[in-house]
Amino acid sequence: MSSGLTDALVYILHGGVFAFAMTGNLVLLGVSVATHDTGEVFRHMVPLLGFAAGVLAGKSMLRWQRSLVMPVTMLLQATVLLLAGLFAGRLHSNVLVITLSVSGGILVTVLRKVGDIPFNIAFMTGNLRAVIVGAFDAVFPPEHSTAVRGASEFRIVGLTCAGFLCGAAIGGTTAHRLQNHAFWIAALLFFVAGYLLRRAETTEA
Repeated sequence: MSSGLTDALVYILHGGVFAFAMTGNLVLLGVSVATHDTGEVFRHMVPLLGFAAGVLAGKSMLRWQRSLVMPVTMLLQATVLLLAGLFAGRLHSNVLVITLSVSGGILVTVLRKVGDIPFNIAFMTGNLRAVIVGAFDAVFPPEHSTAVRGASEFRIVGLTCAGFLCGAAIGGTTAHRLQNHAFWIAALLFFVAGYLLRRAETTEA
């Protein structure tokens, strides 16, 4: 929900680009190149470069003690969103977008699985494919274990897609009413997610 909300806010309030959804940025970049719009090319390159830097940072973080990587990443994302709600109106949009794209790149690199089910909080094309495949495997399994995994994949990745869609709808609804303060909703969602993650780890321990 938080990533969908953030992308909607950035797109509406900060220049028609996405902080997380790099597929959309690549399409818009291609259109800008084709129309020889230099300003638009630069604007769509900003989140792509920020995301690349975030992926590299996330990959480096995974070499730390793994038990610390997830809580640090969740806290970082929540803090960036909290600060975005406070200062986005005073920053140039490119500064805000590249900051959010870096933190988003870290997040999608670190947060990639629930158990053994892969998913992505930002790239819905792959998630939608996984939902459809999971549903197929659950209904028409070649063996029982495939049915169980297919049902889990359908449930987990389906919730991811539904959450992203709901978050985008919330962003579209709140962008003009709350302006940049709507980033606080995304930050709150991450704080809640971090609390739930910590609680789940404590229960398992």
